[in-house]
Amino acid sequence: MRMRVTIDLPPDVEARVQEEAAKRSLPVEALLVHLVSDAFPTHGEAKQHERSLSILRSVRDLGSEAEQQETFTYLKRAVEADRLSNRKRFS
Repeated sequence: MRMRVTIDLPPDVEARVQEEAAKRSLPVEALLVHLVSDAFPTHGEAKQHERSLSILRSVRDLGSEAEQQETFTYLKRAVEADRLSNRKRFS
């Protein structure tokens, strides 16, 4: 079953929606379906999101600031190493 919805968008919002759809090479309808789907995650997606946040919170305060900076520097170098592209991920 499909729900059909009609909304009146202000001209500036309509222009932004059309611009974003064009940028993504999508019909406006497909973009809007994607945006609405993302706004209302399924129960499983919401649980996964909460688990991910929980993991991030648990490691947030590990180590001193100096240790965290050292780890970030190491990881940044590792990500940039052996890339197929010359474009850097980090500046």
